[in-house]
Amino acid sequence: IKTINSRIVKCERFKTNQKHVIRMVKNYELYSDDESCPSFALKHWVRRNSFVESHASWRVQTESFFSDQLSVWELCMAAGFGDRCPELSVIDSQLKNKTTNLNSLYSGATFSKEQERLNYKTARNDTDLHSWESLANSVGQQNHKYIQIAQTMAHRYGYDVTNEFIPSDHYCKFTGRGGQSNDYWDCFVTEALAE
Repeated sequence: IKTINSRIVKCERFKTNQKHVIRMVKNYELYSDDESCPSFALKHWVRRNSFVESHASWRVQTESFFSDQLSVWELCMAAGFGDRCPELSVIDSQLKNKTTNLNSLYSGATFSKEQERLNYKTARNDTDLHSWESLANSVGQQNHKYIQIAQTMAHRYGYDVTNEFIPSDHYCKFTGRGGQSNDYWDCFVTEALAE
């Protein structure tokens, strides 16, 4: 839910100052121009992660890169760097005293004042962040399937979900654009379980 919340906060910037981000995402995912930020962030998280999950041979929680030297080394090896990957002791020394906050500024960053404000807001102001329940209320019944799928995926990835969580059986695939070239990636709850 932290990543979804991060995208919700940054969504308005994507819609106004960085429209290329929305245009790029619209090449592969179906969105309406008046899509709310919570709906956009939730759908994008589900679609992006399900696509990667269906095509990747390996995955790890991003947070692990801030605390687990083995995850960093495995990523280096999976990327094909082989003997150019640092030893675990070198990675471990670099990880000491690093933040686990994925929205924090890093040394040498050239973020704008707006980005600094958004990072601070996302990282520090819990009143702006959604729980699973408030996110479900925010996106409405028409997007409830994405809440079900997101919680199922988050649970499978080792993240906390609500006590009321019921796993969904779902599938993701490319769907047609009504005769246009290329297809969109989307996910669906298996009908037999959705009823």
